[in-house]
Amino acid sequence: MRTATALMWCTAALFLTPSLAGADPVRGIEVLAPGPADSFGIVLRVVNHDAGTIRFATFDSSGTESTGDCGSCGPLTFGGSFNHVNGTAGTATLASTAELSWSYEFSNFGNSQFFQFNWDPDIESDPSYGAKVGEQLGLRIRIGTSAGEFSGVLGPGGPNGGLRALIASTSPTPVPEPGTLLLFGTAAAAGAVRTWRRRRA
Repeated sequence: MRTATALMWCTAALFLTPSLAGADPVRGIEVLAPGPADSFGIVLRVVNHDAGTIRFATFDSSGTESTGDCGSCGPLTFGGSFNHVNGTAGTATLASTAELSWSYEFSNFGNSQFFQFNWDPDIESDPSYGAKVGEQLGLRIRIGTSAGEFSGVLGPGGPNGGLRALIASTSPTPVPEPGTLLLFGTAAAAGAVRTWRRRRA
């Protein structure tokens, strides 16, 4: 009876402690293009979680593919940006633009800060083309930080069915699944009970 009681309390303690299998915090830099994927409201949000100071961000649309009424119409082109939301501690400047790329420079873009803007994607044959959020799939991003330069590509997984790129991220330490943790906890509890019984003998 004492053995069963001790095992029960050890197992309960495992679940009453803070969960070790919870979601890992996002590390590095995220670039988000919120959905829905068929929305014409195109926003890009750069979030610096813990990558140090961001000095610039360059966006390259040569890897995208427009999918409007003309079928495959080539990559999206840069038609301008607007509605800038500067959540950094310094300035954000549109430093360069070209048909398939544009770049921002930042004076003080530190950890836990963000920068957001709308942009107007067109196509070469139609400067009034109405692009959708999902057509940004394949957008390449290069970000320069105090720790070096890092790159990523917009892919699935963004908010509300949008797109996301995770850049300059450090891989978290693998965490055992809850079932594995239970086995470890049960084994440890059983070992503790055996030790207790030997000392009582």
